[in-house]
Amino acid sequence: MDNFFGNECDDDENHIQSAEFRQMRSTLYSQGYRAGRQRAQENASQLCFNQGFEMGLEIGQKCGALYGNIIIECFRQQIKLSNSFRMWLQRKIFKEIPMAPSI
Repeated sequence: MDNFFGNECDDDENHIQSAEFRQMRSTLYSQGYRAGRQRAQENASQLCFNQGFEMGLEIGQKCGALYGNIIIECFRQQIKLSNSFRMWLQRKIFKEIPMAPSI
C-alpha cells in the first residue's frame, strides 16, 4: 500500500529539500543583490569623483593662471602688492570664477 499512496518518508524528504532549496535560493539572491548594489555604488562614486576631480583641476589651473598673470603684470608695472592684497585677490578670483563644466 505504501507504493500506491506514496512513501511518507520520501514526501517529507522532498519537502525538506524543497524548503532548503528555497532558502538557499533566497540567500544567494540576497547576497547577489547586495554585492551588485555595492559594486554599482562604488562605480558611481568613482565616476563622480573622477568628474569632480577633473573639473576642480581645470578650475584650479585657470584660477592659478589668472592669479599668476595679475601678479606678473603688477611686477612689470612695478606695483607693490601687500600680502593682504594678494590674499584678497586669491579669494576674489576663486569666488568669481563660476564652477561650471564650460570653463
